[in-house]
Amino acid sequence: MVSEQPDITPTEVFPPGTVRLIDTSGHELSKHAEGKGQDDVLLVPRPSEDPEDPLNWTFKRKLLATSCVVVYTIAAAYPSSAVYSVVTPIRKGTSLTLTDINNGTGIMVRLVVYLFGDRSSQRVLK
Repeated sequence: MVSEQPDITPTEVFPPGTVRLIDTSGHELSKHAEGKGQDDVLLVPRPSEDPEDPLNWTFKRKLLATSCVVVYTIAAAYPSSAVYSVVTPIRKGTSLTLTDINNGTGIMVRLVVYLFGDRSSQRVLK
């Protein structure tokens, strides 16, 4: 078990909830890291035995999950900012106002979400 309050010497005072991350004395019963030169590193929070616990994932699975988050972030942020870079040329080339263009963009997004965003709407595509 990770000691909540490390051994206190007269000169050391730790705030409540402090946990020791390095087992310098070798007396901690908590799970230690595995690997070259890491046997004194305590794992906080302590990983469970469940293979679905993210702390137990392989490096490849962690990399895949992180990559999905990065791709999703870029895929959501880039198009939403890129749309507004063409608004001024569209306004100058047509008789549409900024309100009309924004409303049209909103309607298009709602249509895409309606068609592709909800599983119950998949029957529309069949």
